Amino acid sequence: MQEVTRERVKALASQCLGKRQSPKTVQNTIRCLSSLLSNAIEDGLIQSNPAAKPGKFLPKISKRRAINPLTREEVAILIAAARSQAHAQYVLLLCAVRSGLRQGELVALEWGDLNFAGRFIEVSRSHTHGKTTTPKSGESRRVDMSLELTQAFKDLRTERQLQAVANDWKAVAQWVFCNRHGRMLHHNAVRKAFHALSKSAGLRRVRFHDLRHTFASLLLQQGESPVYVKEQMGHSSIQVTVDEYGHLIPGGNRQVVDRLDGVPIESVSPSQSATQTQPTDEWIASLQGEGIEITEDDDDDENGVSDGFRTRDLRIHNPAL
Repeated sequence: MQEVTRERVKALASQCLGKRQSPKTVQNTIRCLSSLLSNAIEDGLIQSNPAAKPGKFLPKISKRRAINPLTREEVAILIAAARSQAHAQYVLLLCAVRSGLRQGELVALEWGDLNFAGRFIEVSRSHTHGKTTTPKSGESRRVDMSLELTQAFKDLRTERQLQAVANDWKAVAQWVFCNRHGRMLHHNAVRKAFHALSKSAGLRRVRFHDLRHTFASLLLQQGESPVYVKEQMGHSSIQVTVDEYGHLIPGGNRQVVDRLDGVPIESVSPSQSATQTQPTDEWIASLQGEGIEITEDDDDDENGVSDGFRTRDLRIHNPAL
């Protein structure tokens, strides 16, 4: 450990970047090394941590991740193309763009996770790297189902029951989305089918994960609360939602500052104005009724004003007197 210097840590980071590893991956590597060296300091093995504060020599990592969501029109084209080709694939893609579930959450979805009465999906598991685990956040969440998605799931359940009878299955497959043998779908098969469908529909190529981004961006663009989007997406904090999708709200900030503007000055009538340049006849009559003299004078006075009116009684300026 005595041979680990700041220069060697920088060289390691440079080598990893040269292998085309992302700055985030390299940062995690150096932080892991820094944690080990911090423990060594506590044990008295070394005096300083040469891997501390890697941000000083690593490229700056932008908080905004690269996302490429589909537009509302592109979603309509995709769903229409899927409906005309294969019903099972149609429901899977519809669920992706209407619920924002991750690919691992989609393939691990079971029929017991669907609540048709409450119209929500209980997302409690995800299948990634060959293992079924909890969702990425480590917690389950409830995702609302639209009317269209609810009906699509009901139709698919009927189709699965008929499929089980036709293939002499002992029971309906537990997975909502399964292959022709009733087994869980493979991630590669899902992605290949999606890209093939997108190409046949004439859509630009995006990642399957961008369907999740599409769900969040469309919600925000139609004015939904970021808090609601955060809960539906299962983000660990509202900051993640804002960092990833806040910039997708077109003109949001301009609309906010526009609301600060009051009624245009030219639209305010003299009777509505809080300060009037000329006293009204009613106002003058009320003052004269109280014995206050008001005279017209075209010339400025030492104690007067230059608007043609002046007063010889200071009580006009101070109602408390």
